[in-house]
Amino acid sequence: MKFISTFFFLYGLLSLTQLISTNAQSIGMTCGAGNPRKCPGYDPKLPPKDPKPDAKLGAMCCSENQFHLAKRKTKYGCKIWAGAKSANHECLKRASQTEAMEYCENNGARLCTCDELLGKCAKSTGCGMNKQMLWCTK
Repeated sequence: MKFISTFFFLYGLLSLTQLISTNAQSIGMTCGAGNPRKCPGYDPKLPPKDPKPDAKLGAMCCSENQFHLAKRKTKYGCKIWAGAKSANHECLKRASQTEAMEYCENNGARLCTCDELLGKCAKSTGCGMNKQMLWCTK
């Protein structure tokens, strides 16, 4: 009986851990053009690193729905709206992780995922950040 109750206790902890990690948003960075070799400072000999939360990177916003100044991206199999300019035509080229996430939320979108950026879904959507490292969600 002790074995069975231990099993259910451990299974419950595992389920809770999966739930917590599923709800937590993991943040990364990648190059705006979808090709890290085009960004300054890229070194193919070094493994990619997760940015520090206080790093200053650009913000590119994505959404499944249209938002202000976004462009519909259907090239490369993409099905999203992407853009970097805010409603008052400003760009966020050097921002902390928190600032970038708030910027996109305030513009009715979210940070683009790393896969969307690597898939070129947000390439050439404004602010000239194709050759800049950008915040993204994993």
